[in-house]
Amino acid sequence: MLTTEAITAVPLHSASAWQPGYPAPAVDAWRARVVAFAAAPESAAGEAALAEVIAGAVSLPGTIALSGARYRTADVDALLDLVADALPEPEWPEGSRPE
Repeated sequence: MLTTEAITAVPLHSASAWQPGYPAPAVDAWRARVVAFAAAPESAAGEAALAEVIAGAVSLPGTIALSGARYRTADVDALLDLVADALPEPEWPEGSRPE
C-alpha cells in the first residue's frame, strides 16, 4: 500500500554541477500528485491523480537534464520504483493483456 509517509520519506537530494538529474519542479509536481493519490485512492480526486501519476512516471525519465534545479537520478528512480510497485495492476479486457 502506498502511503504519504512512504512517499515523503524518500529523500530527494539536489544534483551537483554537471551531474544529470530530473528537473526539480517537475518532480515536485509529480510527487504532489502521488501524495494526492495515496491520501484518497478510492475518491474521484484520487482517480484523477492516478492518471497524472502514471503519465508522470512515463514522462519523467525523458526530462533528465544537466542544468537548472534538479534532483539526483538515483533518488528519483527510487521514488519511481516505490510508486510503480504500489500501483494497482491494470485491468485488461479478456485476451488483450500484453505478454
